[in-house]
Amino acid sequence: MRRLKSTFLLLFFTLLVSFLLGEIIVRFFVVQETKRLATYDKELGWRGTPNGEGTFIRLRDDIRTPFRFNNIGFRDDDYLPKQPGQKRLVLLGDSFVESLEVPVEKTFHALLEKQFQASSATIADVAILASQGYSTAQEILALRKFQDVIQPDYVFLVFYTGNDFENNLRRKFAFLNKKEELVFPPNKDSWLRIQYLSAQRWLYENSHLVFFLKNLIQSNTQINLADNARKTEQRSDSYKHQITRALIAAAREDAQRFGAQFAMVVVPSRGEVRRGDDTKTNIITAFCQAENIPCLNLFSLLSEEHYFAHDIHFNDAGHQLTAEKIRLFWEENFSEKVREGDGTSSEKLDSEYPISNNQ
Repeated sequence: MRRLKSTFLLLFFTLLVSFLLGEIIVRFFVVQETKRLATYDKELGWRGTPNGEGTFIRLRDDIRTPFRFNNIGFRDDDYLPKQPGQKRLVLLGDSFVESLEVPVEKTFHALLEKQFQASSATIADVAILASQGYSTAQEILALRKFQDVIQPDYVFLVFYTGNDFENNLRRKFAFLNKKEELVFPPNKDSWLRIQYLSAQRWLYENSHLVFFLKNLIQSNTQINLADNARKTEQRSDSYKHQITRALIAAAREDAQRFGAQFAMVVVPSRGEVRRGDDTKTNIITAFCQAENIPCLNLFSLLSEEHYFAHDIHFNDAGHQLTAEKIRLFWEENFSEKVREGDGTSSEKLDSEYPISNNQ
């Protein structure tokens, strides 16, 4: 037993020293691309680490962008109570809204906020609830979780047609039952599993060696080491579209329940823009038109020059255009001038961007 104990201790310390050596080597000689400081969240699956800071790196596009998450884990300023008379626009979305690829002051939500503040609009703050890889269901759950903190007056759901249909097949967050009713299942993870998932996420984000090995294994094998929360079901296109419509309806219902007005912003993928394929964006805009949901479709406004050459997201030009079009869209559909009927012409605005209602 004494010899076995000595062997065990020797093995343990050998592994520990090897791990520490590997950690040091990777930290000094391997660039950690796409590391984003996520933390486990039992309702949302993950979100940014509250008050976390880091640098987002994509070597092929020469991206090295410092970022900071706020007090609840999103790439925005800390949320403070609104001042009397001020209104807040909240953008729900995934990595296209989180926008780690560009400096925060160049993101479309920051540019949009500046445009509102420079105008006579009552909106003084543009807030985001967005994290890389979120599905529409996770965005709804984030709104439910933090609506008391952000106090929305307008909720714009930003839908990325590149992968949101597929991400909406995560049964952990939402599914359609046999009666085709939308279900948001409660989190049933045990205390032990929650601790395990929290530790796993902590290791991925804090150990350079673990993060490097995880990416190496996934890129060279068929093994998927992603969080269980990211796993999707294999379902038909019809089901994808059906649950997406149900989720959009649920998002609007929640926004209205929280006293906010609701709209959609549809973002096509770079590949769709390159091919001239507006099939997916038209699915969303057609549903919005049928349900009388104001919807800004960016498909005809974007070109490949608005995206990075390799990374799938917007570059500076894409963010600038998106901010301008969302502002015009808000003025056309929600501004006090429009509601008061002061004679503001909508013909010019209608010619600048397509919307799904009133066409």
